[in-house]
Amino acid sequence: MKKLLCAVMMCLACFTGHVFADGGDERSRPTTAEENAWQKGVLESALAAVPAAPDGWSRRDDKIEDIERIMVTQTNNLWPLRANTSFEKAISQDMNKLAELAGSMGDMQAKIGPLTEKMQAAAEKGDQKEIARLQKELMEIQANDPGLNKMKAMSEEREMGSARVEISINHTGMHFEFVKELPGLAGGAIVFRKDKSTVPAHLDSDSDGITYLLFGPFKKEPIEGGFKAYAERNGSYRQVKTIVIQITARDNKVADDLMARMNTKALAALLN
Repeated sequence: MKKLLCAVMMCLACFTGHVFADGGDERSRPTTAEENAWQKGVLESALAAVPAAPDGWSRRDDKIEDIERIMVTQTNNLWPLRANTSFEKAISQDMNKLAELAGSMGDMQAKIGPLTEKMQAAAEKGDQKEIARLQKELMEIQANDPGLNKMKAMSEEREMGSARVEISINHTGMHFEFVKELPGLAGGAIVFRKDKSTVPAHLDSDSDGITYLLFGPFKKEPIEGGFKAYAERNGSYRQVKTIVIQITARDNKVADDLMARMNTKALAALLN
């Protein structure tokens, strides 16, 4: 009996060693060179359809990495893939203005310091009236400080001069809340946009606008405050059935320019 038990244990050990020999388990396996070549080819083709940077801007693509392992069950479903690229406007910096800004900010800090100490003392006494008065004075200093206003303007200029494009291959779809449809702007794609004009003011949304381009057999339906758009994901795992492009930009004109120059025919040609 002991010999039989030992034999069973040795068989189990051999089987376990075989399953985990490559450092994983039976749920995943190493990706083949052919699979990596396919996924890289698809993502490179999709990125190539995104337009070059406008004059005075630069473009930086995120590196497309090899995928080391793949889930075994993934071969029964469409393979979701992602690629990203970002755009940035060249903004010159005046060193004299920066030095002036630093001096102005220092002056503001010198004014705020004593107020902060007074607020702390008022808080220890529980003097809510004095705290409210000091808070109002603090807000007035910040609102009227030229250095802080210049810093806000510089920050806004940087935000206005940036954009990001995210590409999702074999995206199944989702509920697109607080969007409006922009028909006929990108070939046969469905186009949605979310910005301050579509989001209720009380939700205090981000200042960036988001433009979505949906390629493939998406079925859209209006919902309260937006749309839902989903697509069936039937097919071999190395097929492209849908593509979703997301453009995030503070300035909608930047998104409009990228969308107008995007090679939508090349993107549509990737679908099969």
